[in-house]
Amino acid sequence: MNDNGDYDGYIDYRWSYDVLWYNVAAQYRYDNGGFIYKDASVDFYGYPDTPEETAIEFISLCILLERYPCDDIYRRLTDICDASNHIWADVWENEWDYDAILEYILDISTDITIGIDETGSNITTVTVINENENNGYTSTFTMRSDGTNWCVTNVAYTPNDSAVRTE
Repeated sequence: MNDNGDYDGYIDYRWSYDVLWYNVAAQYRYDNGGFIYKDASVDFYGYPDTPEETAIEFISLCILLERYPCDDIYRRLTDICDASNHIWADVWENEWDYDAILEYILDISTDITIGIDETGSNITTVTVINENENNGYTSTFTMRSDGTNWCVTNVAYTPNDSAVRTE
């Protein structure tokens, strides 16, 4: 609020299912009779402990990035991915299924299955299959471990042939 009594904008604090349980503070500014998204800040939990958690966080961040593009999400994606080549930049706009990820996070009925194949002592492949008929996909994450953290080195995203896209 400025000194003339008019509101310049507001901050929307979120921590619920609609932001996949991340702490999000979205900033909006007032312009031409409406509020327009300006920026956001996101608080993250600790670094993912397992390849499965790393894949789910990657997908979750891609979903959040569509709604709240901000430096915090870009930095976190860079942290969990191979920072030298920003592999996430090629796949974040794919049609990730919010409902399936939410159900997976809440540990309730879901269309998602996850398979893990350890191909070496520090290289793992995580395959996430979403069998939802409208947003189905298969994503294969190749990861390496530095001994404490998992790092995504490649992501292959393929829409399922049976998926019916609604534009």
